[in-house]
Amino acid sequence: MLTFPAEMTISDFLRRHWQKQPLFMPAALPDLPLLGAEELAWLATQPDVESRLVFTERLAGNATYRLEHGPFESDFLAALPDKDWTLLVQDVEKHLPELRSIFAQIPFIPEWRIDDLMISFATPGGSVGPHLDQYDVFLCQLEGTREWQVARELAELTALAGSELSLVQPFTDYEAYSAAPGDVLYLPPGRGHWGVAKNNCLTYSIGMRAPSAGQLAGEIARQATADNGLDERYTDADLLAEEAEPGRISTHALQRAQSLLRRLADMQTADFALIFGAMVTDPKAWLAPATMEDAELTAVLAELPQLEIVRVHGMAQLAFSQVGNRLLLFANGFSQEFPDSLLALVQRLCQHRELAANELISLCEQTDSRNLMLWLFKSGIFEPVVDVD
Repeated sequence: MLTFPAEMTISDFLRRHWQKQPLFMPAALPDLPLLGAEELAWLATQPDVESRLVFTERLAGNATYRLEHGPFESDFLAALPDKDWTLLVQDVEKHLPELRSIFAQIPFIPEWRIDDLMISFATPGGSVGPHLDQYDVFLCQLEGTREWQVARELAELTALAGSELSLVQPFTDYEAYSAAPGDVLYLPPGRGHWGVAKNNCLTYSIGMRAPSAGQLAGEIARQATADNGLDERYTDADLLAEEAEPGRISTHALQRAQSLLRRLADMQTADFALIFGAMVTDPKAWLAPATMEDAELTAVLAELPQLEIVRVHGMAQLAFSQVGNRLLLFANGFSQEFPDSLLALVQRLCQHRELAANELISLCEQTDSRNLMLWLFKSGIFEPVVDVD
């Protein structure tokens, strides 16, 4: 697990720093599995991998930053200069599931809050410029040295218009850190930071998931049904004649509409959980594992006796919630309620992300657990175990 400075505990970190203050942690993670620059470059050539190149361009002592999106040709990457560029690859743990083990280094953060592992390789002078992110991040140095400037809490940051990199004007009021292999820098949301590679650098970024209020409102609207009471419409049984002035939306109308939204916000916890859990486990469209039709499922079940292990798909998102005695399961943006007697099984599956094939076969002989397993297969949670083409 991540090693905190001095005698700091997990509780200390969560109370003093999480979503509040940056923390630099020397030698906090010295033994992370290493992904070579060559393998990272190979990922950047793949069409289903989100990758970017940021070039630092210097003119008259000023630096600007040029962004290019992948995928990239291998010849193009091989011909890059020796300095002043950074390659960034998102969602690496979904393409290389063995790297998902890195998340176990921060077991005090809920799994559903972790969005992805981004890996960046930078040459000397490489940077993405002074910028800020709207999410928490743990920046773990694997190779090389990166010099960081982290804006102080009260620093005034001026955003640069039109930048895809969330750039801000260079700041002068900052804390400086030199990150060597094994060092970790934690940053809360909205904190300006600027990292520059002193030599060839490899950095792992564990970024968090943080849905906005607008995204949540949109998801509530998308899932509105009569069953969950979200299809209630605006009403004005108390309409007053003076509200009918041409063109006017009256104060009374605004108050009625706000009241409607407040009633939606007060929906039953379980109904809200079904919406929220589906939202935070919904993968990016190009990463979503394929769902499964009945014919495919029949072929998969027939193949199980030939297998030893059935694993959760590397790109699959799986979570659960308990509301009273209700067990709510969320898988790749889908949600379903199951008997709470299955809680221990669900917990084990979320923790280990695999099941022995013979256990899965046994589970399919019992009604409740069979319904659970079939639903998970259909939701695309498990890796393909048979070629149905």
